Amino acid sequence: MGNPADGKVAATVRRRVVSDRPWPEAFRRQAEAARVALPDIAKPRSVGAPLPMITLQEAPATGLVEVGRSTVKPEECDEKGEFLPRHCFGRYSDGAPFLWNHLGFDRAAMQERQEGSVVVEMRNEHHGALRAGDLVLVLSGLASFTDKILTFSHFLFEAETGTLVACAEAVGVKFDQKMRKIMRFTEQDRARLEQRKLHFA
Repeated sequence: MGNPADGKVAATVRRRVVSDRPWPEAFRRQAEAARVALPDIAKPRSVGAPLPMITLQEAPATGLVEVGRSTVKPEECDEKGEFLPRHCFGRYSDGAPFLWNHLGFDRAAMQERQEGSVVVEMRNEHHGALRAGDLVLVLSGLASFTDKILTFSHFLFEAETGTLVACAEAVGVKFDQKMRKIMRFTEQDRARLEQRKLHFA
């Protein structure tokens, strides 16, 4: 996706599709002929490792916290009645304020100081389908951090069966909206974040 103002690349999306059966030979030939080398600007920088396939029952022991409950709406589904994957982004985004508060950041105070948060990279995995009326439960937590960067893990479950439908790894930063620059976490922030890191078996 490009910025029309200067023609530079603003964002990239890379999609990997896995089939439960072999690709037809004709498709394979066409796909091979259409392959292009991924430019450096489009390559992942901070995400990439697959997330663990945890169950809803295993989630509490990892340190994940509930950040959202909702119901799939008909308008969020495709022509076959299945939940469109792009709406997973909305569920994670809606839960972000709860996650930041869980990590000890007062979102209201941040807004007063004109401090925000930005997700700069995300890796999404889709493992199942949802349909209109299904109940959705999102659990999130802090996977790792540096003095400027937080790496979050999000897990989206079908609430009644506990089935893991999707998960995501997101790289985020705290952003000074006045200075237009990424902020460093204080020593107190880092000590608190260390206590809230996830622990997968």
